[in-house]
Amino acid sequence: MAEPFSQKNKTVNKPGRTLFIGNLTYDKRLSGQAYSEAANQVQMEILQGLQLDEAKAAVQSAAMVPMPAFPNGKLISRKKTEDNVTYLPFFNLPIIKHFSYALGLLLFIFTQRPEKIFVYNSYFFQNIALYLYKFFFRSSKVAIFVQDVLPAGKGMRSLQTMLDRYSLKLLSKFDLILPISHSIIDDFNIRTPSILIQGGLTDNIISLFSDNTTYTDKKRRAVFAGALEEYNGIGILLKQWADQNPGVELHIFGKGTLAKLCQEYSEENSQIIYHGFSSHADIQKFIAQSTYVFVLRYDIGIETKYFFPSKFWESMASDAVVLCNEFSNFPDDLKQYCMLLTEDLSNLQASLANAPSSAAIATIKKRQQHMLQNHTWKSHMKKIIQYLK
Repeated sequence: MAEPFSQKNKTVNKPGRTLFIGNLTYDKRLSGQAYSEAANQVQMEILQGLQLDEAKAAVQSAAMVPMPAFPNGKLISRKKTEDNVTYLPFFNLPIIKHFSYALGLLLFIFTQRPEKIFVYNSYFFQNIALYLYKFFFRSSKVAIFVQDVLPAGKGMRSLQTMLDRYSLKLLSKFDLILPISHSIIDDFNIRTPSILIQGGLTDNIISLFSDNTTYTDKKRRAVFAGALEEYNGIGILLKQWADQNPGVELHIFGKGTLAKLCQEYSEENSQIIYHGFSSHADIQKFIAQSTYVFVLRYDIGIETKYFFPSKFWESMASDAVVLCNEFSNFPDDLKQYCMLLTEDLSNLQASLANAPSSAAIATIKKRQQHMLQNHTWKSHMKKIIQYLK
């Protein structure tokens, strides 16, 4: 994983003109609770890109430690500093945590007085703090990455979702919006200039797949890795696998509300193997030795037009054949490099009928090269930084 704050040259430690505001941590013990490894990697990549722009000074960062609300997490998260990251304090209660964090953030940015602020995701109280800062420091520039829009929850979660959705209406007050889809701009009537950022390869993803695995080393098997929820298509995939019997082993990694269903299918069908939850690195090594990998996404319980599956980029960087349904916001330039399935996966058996040919293997190599040239976070950051020059 990239670690942009580790300064080998200790003279590079004075505050720069740039501030990053995010929701990240170096504490892997939070994994599986409120921590998202994929989101953490992306934020590290953003920070690395910003640091390259600040050649003579360290990029400062303000962050909220990902933590489930009390009583599942601490009641109070105290302020602490690690390298150039300041973890701001907050009272860890629903709604109150975001309000108290925003107050600390407002004080922090008024103290730092950055010229440029980059923000990962849009939150109501946080946006209010940023708006107040811009009101007093009008020459400052604020760019906000909008990488997901959560569906309505229940109870206090519903109120938080409502506030965060309303925060999107405040985005027109800022200088640049970096949405994951055009629907966010259109549906919330955002008038600020925008650059579409659907995600991409991180240095960590590229390094995971920089091996010399060949198809003679691979096992003819398919992999599904991700949240075991209806919106990821695992229920449809299991049913079709059992009905069509494609003659290929399906290996499932993950946890979620459909974990029990996966276990049941695994017990009844020798071609379906459920591994449970595994580490990110272990899954990628397993994919590197497999023939196929699935990336599915459906409008079930989420609004797919506001999301993009992060595992898509990891799968596209692999040496496996990528099988997808044509979900919302699918990049047009990448359709030629995937094996597209029907929405009901009725063509599953036909798609898996033959092992990849030499032509298919050549296509995988072209896909990887295309990804490195057009879909990396490094290239995204260069474009964003150039826009705000």
